[in-house]
Amino acid sequence: MAVSATTTYTDLFAHDEVILDTMAGEFTTQINATTSGIIQFIPDSMATNLSGHTLAAPKWDNLDYTGATQITGTADAPAISVEGDLTTLAPYVNYEQRWGMDFLASAFSRKDPGVEIMAQVARWAADMATYVGAQSTTGAFATALATTHSYSGAGAINKSDSIEAKKLLGDKADLLKIAMMHGYVSADALKDGLVTSVLQNQVSAELYRTGSLGLFLGMNTYSNDVFCAPASDVYPTYFAAPGAIVSHMKSVPVSAETAGFVRNFEVNGIKIQVEQSRTQDRGGTDSITARISIAAGVQGLAWGSTANPTWTALATGSNWSKVTGWADKNIKIVRVTNSLSA
Repeated sequence: MAVSATTTYTDLFAHDEVILDTMAGEFTTQINATTSGIIQFIPDSMATNLSGHTLAAPKWDNLDYTGATQITGTADAPAISVEGDLTTLAPYVNYEQRWGMDFLASAFSRKDPGVEIMAQVARWAADMATYVGAQSTTGAFATALATTHSYSGAGAINKSDSIEAKKLLGDKADLLKIAMMHGYVSADALKDGLVTSVLQNQVSAELYRTGSLGLFLGMNTYSNDVFCAPASDVYPTYFAAPGAIVSHMKSVPVSAETAGFVRNFEVNGIKIQVEQSRTQDRGGTDSITARISIAAGVQGLAWGSTANPTWTALATGSNWSKVTGWADKNIKIVRVTNSLSA
């Protein structure tokens, strides 16, 4: 896309590869809950009930290793199938945000408007995705996982409390590769020498963001103040396996009667609808409206309340329950709570 003084909103709908690359890049680097691996976005093929209000993400059987070990024929092995009714359920939550041209004008200053709009929209969508994942996880631990997957520590974060939390998963504890901490808790861990820096042998989003990646009890550490927000000065830290929280974005439908100019952008599973319109307020204002529909939930839990819930509802323990038949140690996330050091 050429940058010029005449670039307008219309260029945003040209579906230029630069626009899509910008959207994917800004979304990915903005949400370290995803780059860490704790939240895994799944494709449409793994998300059933796309036309409904609730994401249904089935648990798949392991490959079948039973039977003869010697090759005796050319028949295919049994197909991988859904494991009974073991399905994670999470509600789709719908959000939209409108920005007036006067608000966006400062962001456009000496930049390509089309690219900058998608950068701003992608950052907003990433923030919303973080909030949904954080609130859903808070709700999961409020009741369903409060005793089986949570350990209440004493004082500031320390090795003993953290090991006790990991121990809750038994022989699956070695699958916990991610430590998600509040920034203050991470600082305490650093001060006490609990985090060791390691040289990364590959380029990663976190290496790009922070320049390094520390290890805490063998787990990669990440800081996210939204995901690990404190309650009454008690700070949660989550230890998780990659994909412990499943998430999915579905396309927002477009009405045939829509007056504005609407485009659904999709790249790498990120789906954002953007509408260009002219509102009647203040004598007529050009506006951009972004919309997303996103679901997120701890794998092994099921949502049991209303559609399109509020933030408060997502974080309410009574709205979440364990999926019957899903073994506790296959819910691969635990929490330890601590205060801050003096």
